[in-house]
Amino acid sequence: MASPNAIILAAAMSAVSKNQVITLQDYINRKSGNVKYKELDTDALHQSHLVGGPVPNNDNTQNLPQGSPDNGDEMIISIKPLSGKAFKIKVKPTTTIYQVKQKVQDEQGILPESQRLLFQGYLLDDGRSVISYEILENAEVFLILRQRGGDEIFYIHSDHLDPPFDFDFTEIRDKGKTYMRGGIEYKRPYGWKRIALKVLNKYGDNVWLGMRSKRGGTDSVQNEWPVSYHGTSRHNNNTIAEDGFNYGRNRNFNFSHGIYSIPDVNVAIKYATKFVHNGQNYAVLFQNRVNPNTLQRITAQETGSGEYWISPNGGDVRSYGICIKKI
Repeated sequence: MASPNAIILAAAMSAVSKNQVITLQDYINRKSGNVKYKELDTDALHQSHLVGGPVPNNDNTQNLPQGSPDNGDEMIISIKPLSGKAFKIKVKPTTTIYQVKQKVQDEQGILPESQRLLFQGYLLDDGRSVISYEILENAEVFLILRQRGGDEIFYIHSDHLDPPFDFDFTEIRDKGKTYMRGGIEYKRPYGWKRIALKVLNKYGDNVWLGMRSKRGGTDSVQNEWPVSYHGTSRHNNNTIAEDGFNYGRNRNFNFSHGIYSIPDVNVAIKYATKFVHNGQNYAVLFQNRVNPNTLQRITAQETGSGEYWISPNGGDVRSYGICIKKI
């Protein structure tokens, strides 16, 4: 029988991905039929559900990014689905997103209307061009299929999870203690359960995680990355990126697009995806480490409602846990 954490994680990922997700145990015990089962790639899930948007910038021009090809030159980009291997297609900078979807259909047989393409936190619009999203040579675009009535089911393999690093913050408060990660205060997710993703040695070294000889230390470790959270839902009809842009509109950043997250789980919960499991209401957030060398901070004093963070690209935000809370 699947563990309680595995069961609630599958329910949470079903809500986030808008596809049916089951546990590994349910997959092992599956019955034969016309259903296709696919292994869920948790990294692809995270990268495809980053929340990106424009960044306040005085430069309103839409010039091609430095190093981009001329409009007539073909380039290769990767398409990464939630399950299975990425595949490559050839496009031009002027190719529309709908034409990209047609190329995906030629390659995989998936109708354009069944596809959702995402890049750097953006849901790509059919009428816009590849270059308008600054998609360059060897870029990775994520493919999510629109739910198709249960003929395709994803399962979460245990290889993607790291149970020794799961942590139940439900009853923990730690009054009087201040935790630091990456030189910035770590707002621990009190009241939540964290299910750990397997990320050890994934990026070459584990310095960014601040590996400690003793778990739960309050001090920072040299060169580790600070902690943030993000959700994929809306608050007052705005995404985290739309609110972050509005809060930072009086600033002038040196990049035009970014990935938004929040260091305080009590602020991030506004954007959490909500779902119902066994008659109980829950919320789910991604817990991340964020590259401090590229991080831009919009302070709580500027927003009046908590600090917001902006990172230039998806590689600067690494998810290492899924936080779930009963609400």
